[in-house]
Amino acid sequence: MRVRDEKQVLEDRATFGRYLRDERELRQIPLDEVARATKIPRSSLDLLERGQWDDLPAEIFVRGFVRSYARYVGIPEPEVSERYGDLIARREAALRRQDPSQPGVLAENPEVGGQRNFGLALVVIIILILVTLTLSLFWRKGAGATTHSLNQAPPPAEISAAPHRQA
Repeated sequence: MRVRDEKQVLEDRATFGRYLRDERELRQIPLDEVARATKIPRSSLDLLERGQWDDLPAEIFVRGFVRSYARYVGIPEPEVSERYGDLIARREAALRRQDPSQPGVLAENPEVGGQRNFGLALVVIIILILVTLTLSLFWRKGAGATTHSLNQAPPPAEISAAPHRQA
């Protein structure tokens, strides 16, 4: 991202954070109370209000934080959602200006790549677990048949009806 765009994104975040803090303070609600009521860590709320989002979790969580915060504080949800959406749209536009080949959102965000890698790893692990379970079931069925045949007594020897001769 270009320096000018990055500065603008940081300013937008700070402005949005001040907006949230001002609305909360206007209603005289302590940040600790918001944290308790919304179950959002106080440190995350503090970062959100200061516009320091680099240490916050992925954007989808931040969106949920913003909605919960607004709902508890009493900020009309459409208003805060619109402001937050505008902020994200400006950030995405700045990212696309940097790398127009990336049509997706958050092209340079390292979290996105990490999430993709995590998702791929999770899928591979699930497949390996399923293959292991399937093979163990087949193995048990085969071993069960072998064990069953080994546990059976051999058929009795045939006894001939002819008398035994002694020499």
